Amino acid sequence: LPPRSGCQVARDFEERWNMPHCMGAIDGKHVNIECPTKSGSLDGNYKNIFSKSLFAVSDAHYRFLYVDVGHNGSEADGGVFRRSDLQRKIEENQLGIPADAALGSVCSMPFFFVGDEAFPLRTYLMRPYPRKTLEPLLSNNNVDEEAVSQSDSDDADDADKGQFERTHQRRIFNYRLSRARRVVENTFGIMAQRWRILRRPFKATNKNVTRIVSACVALHNFMLQESAVSHAAYCPPGTADYENWQGQLTEGSWRAEDNGSSALSAVQGRGFRSASLAYAVRDKLCQCFITDGKVPWQESMIKGSK
Repeated sequence: LPPRSGCQVARDFEERWNMPHCMGAIDGKHVNIECPTKSGSLDGNYKNIFSKSLFAVSDAHYRFLYVDVGHNGSEADGGVFRRSDLQRKIEENQLGIPADAALGSVCSMPFFFVGDEAFPLRTYLMRPYPRKTLEPLLSNNNVDEEAVSQSDSDDADDADKGQFERTHQRRIFNYRLSRARRVVENTFGIMAQRWRILRRPFKATNKNVTRIVSACVALHNFMLQESAVSHAAYCPPGTADYENWQGQLTEGSWRAEDNGSSALSAVQGRGFRSASLAYAVRDKLCQCFITDGKVPWQESMIKGSK
């Protein structure tokens, strides 16, 4: 992580993306390369393309906080994460992550990273609720309505309302999490747009793949330092995704150039088992998003209204 404090990273995420206690957005990409010699299947990813995995954490300003490049392309995001120094340092409390703190009217909450479904749910890593839990309830056409008592019917109605309310809250949570997580998507996209070697598979040794990607990361961060001049030249308005005052999203220009043949492609996820404490933290954060931490436009965003 950078010299600036974790508290500042978290403040930036809350101010820019309405995600409190966030220490960074996590994602992974395949760095697609021409078939290396004697690689066997270790460098082949799930699309049968030879690659190395690039795992990264971004701050709220599209700058890389942490990168881990060079793992075999056959690994999923979560697999790279489990073997990374980042997870080890988090679990050994070596990063100076702030202690748990109050979050609105919700009780004390830990600070955390945000990722997609490819990552495990941990108290220090929030991921979305599974899509299958967001499906609307289906009516049971086999029930004989005349055989159901009024009290049973009322109980069923209450249960249905409770289920729909939970589903609604989880959709809000997933929207809010996705909004913060898209930052790292844009970080990768901006870098690939500016450093053209990443726009197509390239030929290099394992060592040079790491050097090339690391150089791109360093140059990317250098251009996005606090200087307004270099920032505006490197990432002018419209390059990254942006929102209007109603929260409606317009995709950044880098996405138009992402034709699926670049050197950076998505990493496949896998299922993970999570501890009950991590579920509780996610539920508390979900509750925060519909109480003290709600934003005016979130309802319209999950309903798809304009």
